[in-house]
Amino acid sequence: MKSKQNSNREISRIEKLLRSIDPLPGKEFHQRMESAPWNITSSPEIGTVNFKRYYKLAGVLVALIILIGLAFTPVGKVLAEEIIHFFNQVTGNTLPLELDQIVELQPTSTPQPTYYPALLPADQVQPSKVEEEPTPEATSQFDSGELPVLDSMTARYLVDFSLLEPSVLPAGYRLQNIRFDAAQKAMLFTYGLDDLGTGAYFILAQGQNLTPLQIPDDAHVETIPADGKMIEWINDSQSFADGASVVLRWEQDGVALMMDIYPGEAQGDTAPQRDDWLAVINGLTACPTSGPEKDYACEVSRAAAAAGFTPWQFPQAPEEYSFKNVYYGAGLTAIWYASPVGELGLLQSTQDFKAKDSSDWFSVPETAIQEVTVAGQTAEYVKGDFVAQPGEDHAIWNPDSDHIRLRWKQADWWFEVVKWGIPRMEPQELADLVSDLTADPAQVKVDSQSSVTANTMAVPEAYLTFADAEKAYEKKFLKPSVIPEDLPFSHARLNGNDDGIMLFYGYFDEDKMRIKSDLLIITQGTVSTSFEETYRVFPPEAITDTLVDGHPAKLITGTVGTSYDENGQLLEGPTWKTDDPYMLTLYWEVDNRYFVVQFSTGPESGARLDASSLIKIAESLQ
Repeated sequence: MKSKQNSNREISRIEKLLRSIDPLPGKEFHQRMESAPWNITSSPEIGTVNFKRYYKLAGVLVALIILIGLAFTPVGKVLAEEIIHFFNQVTGNTLPLELDQIVELQPTSTPQPTYYPALLPADQVQPSKVEEEPTPEATSQFDSGELPVLDSMTARYLVDFSLLEPSVLPAGYRLQNIRFDAAQKAMLFTYGLDDLGTGAYFILAQGQNLTPLQIPDDAHVETIPADGKMIEWINDSQSFADGASVVLRWEQDGVALMMDIYPGEAQGDTAPQRDDWLAVINGLTACPTSGPEKDYACEVSRAAAAAGFTPWQFPQAPEEYSFKNVYYGAGLTAIWYASPVGELGLLQSTQDFKAKDSSDWFSVPETAIQEVTVAGQTAEYVKGDFVAQPGEDHAIWNPDSDHIRLRWKQADWWFEVVKWGIPRMEPQELADLVSDLTADPAQVKVDSQSSVTANTMAVPEAYLTFADAEKAYEKKFLKPSVIPEDLPFSHARLNGNDDGIMLFYGYFDEDKMRIKSDLLIITQGTVSTSFEETYRVFPPEAITDTLVDGHPAKLITGTVGTSYDENGQLLEGPTWKTDDPYMLTLYWEVDNRYFVVQFSTGPESGARLDASSLIKIAESLQ
């Protein structure tokens, strides 16, 4: 059985996750997506000069003079650009910013007045009704040309259902783009016939508010079975109004799906047949993305189908890392791993991402580049970021940032490794790690890509009623008879590490992942570790003695966790915070069972519960 210390760390991770998850990916996520790739470089070894090697040295000098002269010719400049630089470079450590890149000065926020919520009988605290935002009216079937291009990870964030993504495509077809139509709440995947100039493509749309299809009067409509689904197959010899000649539509798990096929000039062997399109439908998958069912092979397979190549992979997860997820874009795959405090991403592409950088923001100073070797290939390593202070019209290079990039080219592939956080690695140490990459899927130990660490970081299932929670818990648990006003019961989660259960009170998003209010958590489980060991990271001044129904109890003020300095650099060691956010925790034990009542506030909230209120909630458990 795992210790209660791990249990409390899990609770802490879940709580941080609840407060940190945004409905849309943040700036760091998009910077990761925008990371640019690399060029291969090769430089002669520098050795010690001796007399016996004089003539060899003379030859090297002649070659060097020729290369220097060549560098000043137009052809030489092109070669130098292609051979030497893996990163776009800027002169000096300062980067001028465009007007739209300047970070706005944030107005000074006025703290909310402190107040103490009343404690009410639990059955009187009910969720308040929240008005739903009106759905924008859809004006056309697909207007993808006006929508921003996404990658698969962002696409999954933007919908509240499991996206079905192809693991099989017709021969020669590759992902062209992914776009989101907010009006129809639909995700649009566009796939095209690769490099044949036929103009053939198809759009796979899925959503919960698709615009009804206008079927021409003379269209041929038939219904055919496919893998347990009934597919409506619609042909029109004159094409639909939007140019499609065949439309397939069906419903699956409450989500409407539609495939618009545009054959272009594809004829004969280049034109997919009915069986090819049905194979695409049968190959649509929604890979498990969390917990022990997280499917590495499934996610890699979908990325390979979309990008048109099987990505190079680690034979097994790097030490201290566990598989996190895979995302992809047009001609791009990215396999991500996570450590308890860090991430490692492996990107691969057929294209030079450096040439596709949208701005100089992703450039680096020349002095920041270090040369290393990856599997015999010259590579470049950069540690740092440009940092812009609010209101400043320029960014300054911060070499102490934890953001690390390693770039190289091997054969026709461009590679980039992106890393931040722990474990720390020296430049060549990271290069040696990625030297183990393999292009042979048979050498990949799929079972070793996910580890116990990944499984313990997964968020347990949320139970929305006490009855469902008790059924899953397989026994009764104590519930409070008084709780703070306007903090109704939201859900419960099991904590299998110590036979525990957590009760959450407050307002959350629909998926119960993001907290939208102050938060009360009540936890109970089997004692497996002493209080002193569990809370050893807290300083003595954070803990005071008290009583709960006559039982010795501890009151813990504040939080302890990782912190970053103003430049985003991870600080060593845990940091105790007393008011960011406000948190008060009560801990006690009875008959080999431990209990925790914890109250914390949202950003800028003035709500407070004092020790007496926490004790009243604790003593009301029954």
